[in-house]
Amino acid sequence: MVDNTIGYVLDQSGIGEKIRSKFERDPIKDAFQSALQETLAQFEKQYPQLAVEDFFNPST
Repeated sequence: MVDNTIGYVLDQSGIGEKIRSKFERDPIKDAFQSALQETLAQFEKQYPQLAVEDFFNPST
C-alpha cells in the first residue's frame, strides 16, 4: 500500500516521469553509438597503421 501511495504521489507531481526518463535508454543515442563503433571498427581494419596513431595527443 505504501508503494502504491508513493507511486501515485510521484506520478501526480511529475517527478515519477523525470526519474523514469533518467533510467530509460535513448534509442537514437544507442543507434548512433552502435554506428560509430562499427565505423571505427571498419576504419581500424582498413587503416591499421592510422588507427594506432594518437590523433588527440597535443604534444605531437
